[in-house]
Amino acid sequence: MIKYPALELLSPEVMEVRAMRMDVDEPHLNWLVGYAPERDEDDLGRVVFGTVHAGAEGGVGEVTVACLMAVSAEDDPGEEFKDLLVQSRALETLWDTARMAFRAAISATEFEVSLPAKAPEPEVSQLVRSTQDDAESEVESDVVGEPLNE
Repeated sequence: MIKYPALELLSPEVMEVRAMRMDVDEPHLNWLVGYAPERDEDDLGRVVFGTVHAGAEGGVGEVTVACLMAVSAEDDPGEEFKDLLVQSRALETLWDTARMAFRAAISATEFEVSLPAKAPEPEVSQLVRSTQDDAESEVESDVVGEPLNE
């Protein structure tokens, strides 16, 4: 096993919370984690998102959290960031943040989903930058300055 430097979790935030009463065919739990392909603009580390989605009899809940996983530029493992992230205690702390928000969200409903204290095996993927902003700016530049049809 390769020894990686420690990640430090900075500024965890709850981005989205949903809880709904509904029929659920089968109890389920998913822990999805995505990380930025490059360091943030301040060169502190990488942005990481985590989503816990769980359902049980009577309803489902979903919480998305985000943070900055700080690692010094000289210690950043580059392409092996995923391995560093999966092995880090910081990811476990991000799970704890999501789990607490999840519990708060479903407390207002009449169903119960219990999440484990220790994070389940995450499904980890590298995030892909959206091209929507580029497409929108192209559309705006095409429209600006054109005369209206009379």
